[in-house]
Amino acid sequence: GEQQVGYGHTINDDVDHALLWHGSAASVVDLNPRGFAGSRAFGTSGGRQAGWGYGPATRPEGVITGDFAHALLWHGSAASVVDLHSGGFFFSYALSISGRQQVGWRAVDIGIGMPVWVPHALLWSGTAGSMVDLQGAGDGSSQAVATNGREQVGVRGGHALMWRGSAASVVDLHAFLPPGFATSNATGIDSNGDIVGYASLTGGPDDSHAFLWKRNIPRPVAKEQDTMRC
Repeated sequence: GEQQVGYGHTINDDVDHALLWHGSAASVVDLNPRGFAGSRAFGTSGGRQAGWGYGPATRPEGVITGDFAHALLWHGSAASVVDLHSGGFFFSYALSISGRQQVGWRAVDIGIGMPVWVPHALLWSGTAGSMVDLQGAGDGSSQAVATNGREQVGVRGGHALMWRGSAASVVDLHAFLPPGFATSNATGIDSNGDIVGYASLTGGPDDSHAFLWKRNIPRPVAKEQDTMRC
């Protein structure tokens, strides 16, 4: 729409502040909330902004130092902030927003006797209590990086994935790639459900190929399930 988000680096405090613009430098709004040392905004939709912040307000009880990021949602001002983080883990990040959905990931301690944090893809609908863990039973870490307000895309265990609001709804987009690709990642989805991303033949960054997963919707929709092609 008419909004842009990002962040700026402060001169005096040497930290980042989430910022919101409305088409000009003079329109800038500092979204960094009270109690947060730093923040970043990564997406905007319909007057809402999503990102993350850290500082004294995000530290677990009894912890006096350290930066523990919390996923955040704003409605156009620093004072409007909603902390999307819920208990049971230390870190969370919101990376994209569309309509009333926000997606990102949280760091989960896998409990092997030492602090080892594994990302789990997350979906929110405006509150901490609405959080849905999209990780499911699959191995490896996962992240959700984009949503069109109905579906979510990201990666788990080196495969590009799409979800429809729950872990059980996952679609493995890697299965639609030509043979020979070792890893893949979905990075964006539009209102039609078409998805963009990339895949690598070896799993490294030097041989990545850009891909478009195109939604095929048979008619009539009510009688047949939609499919994907790459």
